Amino acid sequence: MGARWTALVVNDDISTARELIRELEDAGAKVFGASSVSEAIGHLMDGAVDVALVDVALDRGTGFSVLEHLRSEGGQAPVLVFSLTDDPSLRIQAFGRGCDDFLLKPIMPAEVVARVQRRVELHQALTAAKAEVARLHELAVTDGLTQVANHRYFQERLREEFRRAQRYDDALSLILLDLDHFKSVNDNFGHPVGDEVLTTMAGCVKAGVRETDFVARYGGEEFAVLLPHTQLA
Repeated sequence: MGARWTALVVNDDISTARELIRELEDAGAKVFGASSVSEAIGHLMDGAVDVALVDVALDRGTGFSVLEHLRSEGGQAPVLVFSLTDDPSLRIQAFGRGCDDFLLKPIMPAEVVARVQRRVELHQALTAAKAEVARLHELAVTDGLTQVANHRYFQERLREEFRRAQRYDDALSLILLDLDHFKSVNDNFGHPVGDEVLTTMAGCVKAGVRETDFVARYGGEEFAVLLPHTQLA
């Protein structure tokens, strides 16, 4: 599967857990084992895993508690649930709480590992795709030189903030500013120095506003700052 991946096995049947862990390690995974809910959650608090394999019936608690912890923390890693009982209501409960696969015991470790690898590959591909979409979006809305928002994105945010201010009868302020005699900087010192001035200016503006404010390059040497919930004073 390429890069090393991590798995959490939650099972209080020692022999089954050992066999499953051995198969996962042979497949290239770094595996954490847990025999109780508290031990499993302890591993999850230490760091995220790429996949979790959870037995429903534990001597100390239920595997659903582990599943709920994963999902409540916003974790999207695949979770495979094991059960000795083929109870439709149990399956519904498992999928309703966010599991990705439901397997009956006794399990075949080799089959489980094959399922796990496929789930992890799909999850990694989806995560990479989301990251690429976010990167492309950032490129589309960011000014390449100053790394603040570009003019097009400023127009979108201005419309959004204006409508929000109208809807809630709230204050909205807008600052427009430019650099005086900027042309002379380019003429006398060259465009690389002019670019450095613009970059420095953008950094100063960003440093001087709140996190909720919005800074954009309006065009050329002009900048705009949107300040929600802000009166003129």
